[in-house]
Amino acid sequence: MNQKGLKRLRDFLVIVGLIISVISGPPAMAKKARKEYPSVFNWGAVKHGRDSLTYSVDNCCPQFLNNKIVIPVTLMAMGGYMWTQRNQVKTMRDTYLNGYSYHIDDYMQYVPGVLVYGLNAVGVKGHHTVSRASLSLGMSLVIMGATVNILKYSVAEPRPDGSANNSFPSGHTAMAFTMATFLHKEYGVYRSPIYSMVGFALAGATGIYRVLNNKHWVSDVMFGAGIGILSTEAGYALTQCMMGDKGTRSIENRKTTRYRTDKPHFTRIYIGRTMPLGDLSDQYSPEIHASHGVEFGMKAGYFITPHWGIGGEINATSFWTHARKDLLNASPGLMGSASALIGPAYSTMVGNYWRVDADLLGGYWLGAKNKITSLDPDASVNGVPLTVTWTPKSSFTCSTSFAIHRMLGSNFGIGAYGRYAIAQPTFSMEYNHPVDDPDEIGDFNWQQWSVGLSLTGYLW
Repeated sequence: MNQKGLKRLRDFLVIVGLIISVISGPPAMAKKARKEYPSVFNWGAVKHGRDSLTYSVDNCCPQFLNNKIVIPVTLMAMGGYMWTQRNQVKTMRDTYLNGYSYHIDDYMQYVPGVLVYGLNAVGVKGHHTVSRASLSLGMSLVIMGATVNILKYSVAEPRPDGSANNSFPSGHTAMAFTMATFLHKEYGVYRSPIYSMVGFALAGATGIYRVLNNKHWVSDVMFGAGIGILSTEAGYALTQCMMGDKGTRSIENRKTTRYRTDKPHFTRIYIGRTMPLGDLSDQYSPEIHASHGVEFGMKAGYFITPHWGIGGEINATSFWTHARKDLLNASPGLMGSASALIGPAYSTMVGNYWRVDADLLGGYWLGAKNKITSLDPDASVNGVPLTVTWTPKSSFTCSTSFAIHRMLGSNFGIGAYGRYAIAQPTFSMEYNHPVDDPDEIGDFNWQQWSVGLSLTGYLW
């Protein structure tokens, strides 16, 4: 991004901040009323032990900034962090999924919104009438569309496949999360959080496909997700300003004390920075070592008691391998691993607003090939450089993690985690030129620890 693009982005964000401040702050003359305004993105809901807050419509608008921006701003912040890691994610995609093209994301982005109208059509009513819900969605789409397009053509970021200069942010992902938040507002807070989980799972899958299809950087996707959620909250706030209670069905005043006493079944997504410990093989190749990388994962827990249950996890890790310059002049390579684990999980509340989770899992570890190319002219044959390919075998793995989450209502939490994992795979080292010890085979103890951010949805 050039300096001109950065200046435009800064000016645009200032303008957006001012607009949101106007939406949320100044009073508007309106008829006095009291209304339940539902949102699980709501700090105050927990403090009052409720899924929704009663607020006075003397000033018409809900306190938008105070209650609704925690999760979308966190997603944008995570996107900012991933900006520094995006080339590594693309390299991982190009290494293991080069040529991947499956454009289900072109259609998946609209599915949560279609569900809202489909449910209404078969008689399953949402929190608002169809006309009011449509007005809220329309305003949300206008805000989202304007935000995305202004940023796209102001920043002018090249797409990873080089097809255009409008990569940042992801419009598909922003649309998907707009629709998912729409489903959440109409059915997730009114009938069951399962609707919210389905909507956000579809939106998350849309963002993943945008990266896999090489159309967006991972930072574009995460920033687009934040824009989608924030735009929908703004659209609903504006509709409330204009219409008050008209077209709104009453919501049951559900107590949220259950998040302190019930079984905390959950689903979680997380992203973090991983730090491998030690060399790939002290015995066979001490000059080659691994450095930091990124990890993504999904975790779920089913609880038998309010504290103890069974946890499951799918994890993907990518990291760089380097050579010690004093021993081997070689280019860095990219290595990845994937694992699926299951085991006991523990969860408890600490105070009124914090939930602490821990687990001890075991399962299956699978590593990907890694090739290192020598840059030493003396190690080449007929101009072809020497390469070493590491091929790990599958292995048993175990991990333990600790997470702490701030509850945002009874069904969502946002927090941080730490994770430690170990595996002992067998590997082979293959050379493209004859060497003294061709096709070496050995074992190595693979350990890594990671820290990062996570979003959790609870199903009570």
